Amino acid sequence: MEQRVCYVQELHYGYEISKKAAELNKDAANAGKKALSTTDRANGYVAAYAELYDEIVQGYESGTREIYVTDENGTHKLTKDEELSNLDAAYKKT
Repeated sequence: MEQRVCYVQELHYGYEISKKAAELNKDAANAGKKALSTTDRANGYVAAYAELYDEIVQGYESGTREIYVTDENGTHKLTKDEELSNLDAAYKKT
């Protein structure tokens, strides 16, 4: 499995959640639904969160995920808990 190493100023988890939810909602629409209900759209966000959560956890467990951020204190490697906390905060804003 390929190791994922990213150096970023800031991770945009809210954008990633929205992007995945849009993909899931598009798939549902392509499967024959003429219009997605509010519940369908909400389920898309829950599924997107779950996919990102699993991606983060599995990446750290397998040793294939390293995310570095740069802030006012310099560059440091995020921990799994920091990433999951950031993901949770972004999800709560959606």
